[in-house]
Amino acid sequence: MYIEYKINFLNKLLYTIQTMKNKLFHKLYIFLLIAILAACKSNKTDTAAIDSDTQNLEKIITNPKVSIYKTAKIAIRSSAQQDTTWPAFTAQKAQLQGVYSTVLEPQSLVTSALSVGTYANAIKNISSLKTFVDATDEDVFPTIMQATGGASNANKLLEQNVEHLVLSATAFAVKSVGKEISLYECSKINTQKLPSTEVQSLMLFFKGFVFFNNNLFYKSEQELTQNIDWLKANPNIELPICKSVFTLANSTNQQVFLYYQSLNYLFRGIDRSIMPREVDHTRSLEDYEMVIKNMQQLGMQNELTYSLEAYVYINKNENDKAIAALQKLQQSKMLHTNDQKTITQTIAALQTRKNGEALKTDYNNAFVAKIASTYFINQIISIDWQKTLADNKIVGASKALQVLQNAHNLLNIEPTQTIENAKQAGKNILQKVQEVLPENK
Repeated sequence: MYIEYKINFLNKLLYTIQTMKNKLFHKLYIFLLIAILAACKSNKTDTAAIDSDTQNLEKIITNPKVSIYKTAKIAIRSSAQQDTTWPAFTAQKAQLQGVYSTVLEPQSLVTSALSVGTYANAIKNISSLKTFVDATDEDVFPTIMQATGGASNANKLLEQNVEHLVLSATAFAVKSVGKEISLYECSKINTQKLPSTEVQSLMLFFKGFVFFNNNLFYKSEQELTQNIDWLKANPNIELPICKSVFTLANSTNQQVFLYYQSLNYLFRGIDRSIMPREVDHTRSLEDYEMVIKNMQQLGMQNELTYSLEAYVYINKNENDKAIAALQKLQQSKMLHTNDQKTITQTIAALQTRKNGEALKTDYNNAFVAKIASTYFINQIISIDWQKTLADNKIVGASKALQVLQNAHNLLNIEPTQTIENAKQAGKNILQKVQEVLPENK
């Protein structure tokens, strides 16, 4: 309605201008009208891109692997459910208890193998629960902490968000299904209802990173921009959890702030560099320059800073500076043979590059994204979450980590205790469960 009002106003303006036969103002009107319509188109494009990301997110988090994992979580969380008047839950309660008792109880972790009978019973229960699990939000149930006696109902919203964050982060270490589980847990983090604190900020940042890591660049940019705006508004905020998570114990509050702010700019910059519009590419360079500035202020020099410096200098046609940064990056032991080859080729191309000439090598936004994500994922995997949670007095959250280990076993263990029986069974648990799910029949 506002846009229509503007257009109507400009139409009246045109009539007045035409009666004055003033060609200069007529051209100005045309320019303004085109600008308004272009802005409308741009907004629709951004909205459509975010909607597309949302649709892709739903596809990923509703696949069979995540469905099995979600079943495991609901089985544990529903074990503490007090309301027995919910018909849909009551009808499935026995099957949920069956999954919990046969697969998820602590004693089931003593061995890495299940008997054929136990395994078959678990498959039967999981298959029968699929419709219920797909239609149910796990957050209607008590948290894992509450189900294991680790917390009270008073902080349920915070507790379940902390659980989702910790499980999403630690899922990166689970090679078989880590990426899908991490994204599912990330999608369950609800920052909108949380108070504006460091905890909410960390959740925004981590959601941005996980979305980026799953090629959901527009959703990632949304989360990171919100967090960057919060950091700008709170430049003197103390970040004790960030200090612990990113192992910055000997750093000042300002140094922790600059490092954390840099990570947000880094991944937003990568998001924007991958977007098709030229304005996003320009903004990505601005984000990268902010990271470089902060890192230089912190005295940090590593693969991350070298790769960003090289990318920015390449785009600014500052070849000598780009070569110097690439030569430093080339010394890293983190790089694979193909990465080293790309850097060598890029240095050679820069040495003969003419001013303004496009650089035809594989050193591009994707290469920078690869280095940045590898660098940060290595940091996440190395975090001692139980210690971090204990140090920051987040009571009981470490119990949630048991779920991930149990789910990992459920998705990977062989359903037999002997090689001969394994041959007869033929496949691991994940493949077996997928076979009996209704959608695969």
